[in-house]
Amino acid sequence: MRTVAKLGVFFLMVAIFATLSGCKCGKDIGGSSHQQADSVRTEIRWRYIHIHDTVPFYIPVEKQTSVGEDSSHLETDFATSDAFVDSLGKLHHSLENKPQKIDIPVEGTALVSDTSHYESHAKVDSIYVPQPYPVEVEKPLTGWQKFQMRGFWWLSVGLIGYILWRTRKLWGKFIKI
Repeated sequence: MRTVAKLGVFFLMVAIFATLSGCKCGKDIGGSSHQQADSVRTEIRWRYIHIHDTVPFYIPVEKQTSVGEDSSHLETDFATSDAFVDSLGKLHHSLENKPQKIDIPVEGTALVSDTSHYESHAKVDSIYVPQPYPVEVEKPLTGWQKFQMRGFWWLSVGLIGYILWRTRKLWGKFIKI
């Protein structure tokens, strides 16, 4: 019978705690916040450009010799030629290119890309967040509802104390005073 009474007292206390505890709406708090923003933008523009340039051309050195019956001497911008007759009556002829570099003009087009790279870094330490405006409700809280909301923590401490008091023999074995 004693255990039934103890069980009844336990359920009665749970019912009291459940009745006195209540829920409370969360509050929106305003103030400041931290925000960081990075931005990278790359623009690539393609276009054709006209190229007017010169290309060097090197004339290779060549030498040839021939034997004939007459004599002569020729010279151009690129080569010289000499011919002579020896004592036997044979014509010796030599043709030689002059070593030089010639610049040849070249016309053309090329595809070119223009790249623009933009970076933006913004760091804002605090941004003002406006406080929410008050909202009126139909009726204010009753005294009993206010007592339930405020009494939850007191009743929680009381329940924990009651549980510790009832189990003092169990945890008292581990703590020797």
